[in-house]
Amino acid sequence: MNIENYLLKIKLSWKADACFLKGEVSLTEKINKIISNMVITLASAVAEVERMSIFLSQVGDRTLLTMQILNEHKPLSKSLVEKLSEKKDVNLDTKDISIYMTCLLLEYYNTKMHFTYKNNLLEIGLEL
Repeated sequence: MNIENYLLKIKLSWKADACFLKGEVSLTEKINKIISNMVITLASAVAEVERMSIFLSQVGDRTLLTMQILNEHKPLSKSLVEKLSEKKDVNLDTKDISIYMTCLLLEYYNTKMHFTYKNNLLEIGLEL
């Protein structure tokens, strides 16, 4: 199975408040890197993702990036949350290397992360 067929199974919803991206190239680069790394990491680490939604907004001087992963037909595993929140405990094998590298990127950008987990929905909140 090639990567294109695998990624076609994921529906991506996107909503962004475009007004806050004016003039700040470094913030736009950070957001692009974080989103692309998170999408690849989530698509490879979470089995049978049916929908991934991304919401981008500005609150005061902080940028909020919210990613929701939904699987209506099967509960999601909580192991991804554990791996993202406890970077030092991730085994560096071929399956988990993208999680580790994404954690390093988030740490480099001083990104605060929080999670909301329910049976079929995982919400990851990132604050830049």
